[in-house]
Amino acid sequence: MKKVIVIAGATATGKSAFGLRLAHALKTEIISGDSIQVYRDLNIGSAKLSYDEMEGVIHYCIDTRDLNERYSVYDFQQEARAAIADIHDQGKIPILVGGTGLYLKAVLFDYDFTEEENEIPVSDESKGALREIARPRPRVREIHPPQQPEARLACPGDREERG
Repeated sequence: MKKVIVIAGATATGKSAFGLRLAHALKTEIISGDSIQVYRDLNIGSAKLSYDEMEGVIHYCIDTRDLNERYSVYDFQQEARAAIADIHDQGKIPILVGGTGLYLKAVLFDYDFTEEENEIPVSDESKGALREIARPRPRVREIHPPQQPEARLACPGDREERG
């Protein structure tokens, strides 16, 4: 594997801020290594950066799934490795920031996952509870109104849109 910069550590230690400073200095892009940040609408409690906080730096593996979509370490491994290849193709060194230990190791080392077709059944009651947890609350909307995107989230292979 080509070079990848990894910023890992304990929760709330400034990984995202350091990753942004480094991305600006190296003129590169960031891949989130967090297993929760892939889900849209799970902003509170995941320490997910807002679009403003991304400071124009392209981020991968954020807001790529709805809550009802299946997502596994295998999926992350494939998407993050594709993002790494995409960033390398631009002549840049990717920065893998923060996240879940297994997810980071799956990208960096030769973890072999086979994609299984068997899904774990989730009851309608559990799905409803997850939707309720993720539903924006009126008071939260007052404090944190929805942001207009200034930075773009990226998917591997979307270079033609970058201009």
